[in-house]
Amino acid sequence: MIFKQGEKAELIFAISGGSLKLIAHVKDSDRVIDFRIPGELIDVFSLNEGHYAYSAQALEDIYLCEIGKETLNDIVSQIPEVQGRLMKLVSQELINIQKSSILMRGNINSEEKIAAFILNLAWRYQNSGYSSRKFKLNMTRTDIADFPGFSKESVIRLFKKLQQRKFIQFEGKNVNIIDVEVLQDFVGIKLI
Repeated sequence: MIFKQGEKAELIFAISGGSLKLIAHVKDSDRVIDFRIPGELIDVFSLNEGHYAYSAQALEDIYLCEIGKETLNDIVSQIPEVQGRLMKLVSQELINIQKSSILMRGNINSEEKIAAFILNLAWRYQNSGYSSRKFKLNMTRTDIADFPGFSKESVIRLFKKLQQRKFIQFEGKNVNIIDVEVLQDFVGIKLI
């Protein structure tokens, strides 16, 4: 566990390796609300609020850069280029949240939602300098299912359907998007 929902927020985190899931405690249960991958920030907005809005749990060995609020202020005042880079990262974080929300809450069926989930990760990996076509899904099928509110069995079935349609191919936890354009057309949105 990196931090827990409600704890005092004194640090922001940048992921340099590994991935994690974000969990919100709602109505006496924990729900996976999103995932973070290398190159992304974790909960930069909580520094303003003073408390973490959700919990963050590593999915594997993870490498984080911890930055305290005071340290960040000092660095930004001494090195102006850092402020521009930080603003870019915060903007990217907002875009990630918006795209994830649009893709997962839109008027699309369950198969399209799982395809949108894969596309969203592909887009985020690309923005972090990694391959948008081949990447690893370190989250469990249960975690993936919790994100859009499906059952684990549904996610497994939907992944098989996408594989049968030749949109994606799985090799263990590795996913290969066979044709990004076709997958985007299927979902009805261009990301990459």
